[in-house]
Amino acid sequence: MTKPTQGHNMNGLLKEIKEGVDSVIQLKKERAEINASIAEVRSRMEAKGIKKKAFDAALRYLEQDEEQREGYDMAYAIARKAVGLPMQGDLFEDEVLAQEGEAA
Repeated sequence: MTKPTQGHNMNGLLKEIKEGVDSVIQLKKERAEINASIAEVRSRMEAKGIKKKAFDAALRYLEQDEEQREGYDMAYAIARKAVGLPMQGDLFEDEVLAQEGEAA
């Protein structure tokens, strides 16, 4: 293993280390602010009746690429049925059908 000072200008290395430490400290502050903003959005959704875990699950699903999503819905529905937790019907489709029936 080579020593950090070997082949380096010590003052230059010390300066780079200090800049690196300062950068990481600043990034951690920014991350804390971003995390607080995310938590605020999640809390707002929960106040509207959307559970944080459900919101997070929808977000994770959205972030998957098409290949990752392929077959997920069917596999999830089958797995839920297997453990006795069948999926409910499409709540929005049922609502649309009810509204169309009222309009007729």
